[in-house]
Amino acid sequence: MSATGQVVVFDSRASNLGPADPNGAVRDVFLFDQNSGRIVSLSSTTDPKGPNGASFAPVLSADEQAVAFVSRASNLVADDTNGDDDVFMRSSSGLERISVGVDGAQANGDSTEPDVSGDGRFVAFTSTADNLVADDPNRRSDVFVRDRLRGTTVAVSVSRAGVPARGASSGAAISEDGRYVAFTSTADRLVRGDRNKVADVFVRDLVAGKTTRVSVSSGGRQQNRAVAKPFSPVSDISRDGRYVVFDSDATNLVRGDRNRSTDVFRRDRKRRTTTRVSMATTGQESDNDSFSPAMSGDGRYVTFASFAENLTPDDSPREDVFVRDIKRRQTVMATVSSRGRPRASERVPQLLQRPSISDDGATVAFVSTAKNLVAKDRNKAQDVFLRRLTPAPTAVASSRAQLRGGRLVVAFSSPNPRAGPLLCRLNDRPKAICPLGRALLPTLRGGRHRLVAFPGGAGSWYATRPVRVRITISAGRARIKVTNPFDVLR
Repeated sequence: MSATGQVVVFDSRASNLGPADPNGAVRDVFLFDQNSGRIVSLSSTTDPKGPNGASFAPVLSADEQAVAFVSRASNLVADDTNGDDDVFMRSSSGLERISVGVDGAQANGDSTEPDVSGDGRFVAFTSTADNLVADDPNRRSDVFVRDRLRGTTVAVSVSRAGVPARGASSGAAISEDGRYVAFTSTADRLVRGDRNKVADVFVRDLVAGKTTRVSVSSGGRQQNRAVAKPFSPVSDISRDGRYVVFDSDATNLVRGDRNRSTDVFRRDRKRRTTTRVSMATTGQESDNDSFSPAMSGDGRYVTFASFAENLTPDDSPREDVFVRDIKRRQTVMATVSSRGRPRASERVPQLLQRPSISDDGATVAFVSTAKNLVAKDRNKAQDVFLRRLTPAPTAVASSRAQLRGGRLVVAFSSPNPRAGPLLCRLNDRPKAICPLGRALLPTLRGGRHRLVAFPGGAGSWYATRPVRVRITISAGRARIKVTNPFDVLR
């Protein structure tokens, strides 16, 4: 997805997305522009039969001018005879192969997992080839960066001294200016003191020539576990390289990690702190695995997939896509229908999907086979969807107080059918969810109390203006004074 969220790239086996798709059900790469509604094929070729191999895994530059992708086709460019997966770039300059060595020689191994800098000049990718740079003796997958302007390829998965990794490296994510690259590696000599014997996440500064490990705690402790095989950690990096998000099975990166599940974390490289992202708005840790994170350019918003059922109210079964606003400490579910209803069951599990998010955190792209996300979805196939995270519908509280068995009942209502549970805080107690309708509060002692409730809704951020309820308990009676959000605006 582009930084604005207006342009999305994806791969598909569909043969009816464009005016002509001569290769039929072979997977191709497409671009969708929300402004014009047009869908354009990017993996096309001058061959009238179309690409003779699948194209997939597209990534879009922030300025929407360049798209990198992987292809098995041998007829996209001239002299493609290596028989391997290659990384290509489609831009205003045409189509070019990215996975080549300094002298332009084609790679002698598969090249995959591209990521692209903001203006498309730099492309990071993973490759098993050993002829992309002069010294690559490890016989493992490595991470490289291609400078399209200078026509050079450099190795990223190296130590501070420039020594190639002794383990497999993959999963590159590059900063907007192309200076910083985050990646995963099983190598134990990229940094000093790497003794945990698991895959870690690193950042390479291509200007300073330094490699640092980011899958550590705020105190610098190395993680005691990584994502279990056959999976590999997934990471993303902010536009300036300050923040890195990644998934991990570690239990020692933050305090209070007791869920024994894969979690998503964010590392602040400037402050050297690590925080957990896969948390409920109420502050609870997730009750199942969360993984495959992606981040907005400024690092504030993180989207990820999760099997957890306690991150938001009215969670759908199995995996869903969520967005965490780190500044407001809110988590919202993106996989809801256009009417704000929970997603129907997936026809095919979406375990390995990685969502994408716009820079303002308001638009999320994801794939699903659910039939109820939009109207008239009858193709029974996996589709790409965009969810716009709208502001929460208005909700109000009744000014009538009612005691039930010594407990106060507060009634919330909304004229909007998309409204959902509210995020509540009673006095200084932990945050909790209040349902629409009658909310039964905990037993209150005599005296004054306050309840703050932020309206919410499926696929919506909680409101910034809360419902405020002042409560007075005296002689077994309750009096309340309600200030609803629209009262403040009058």
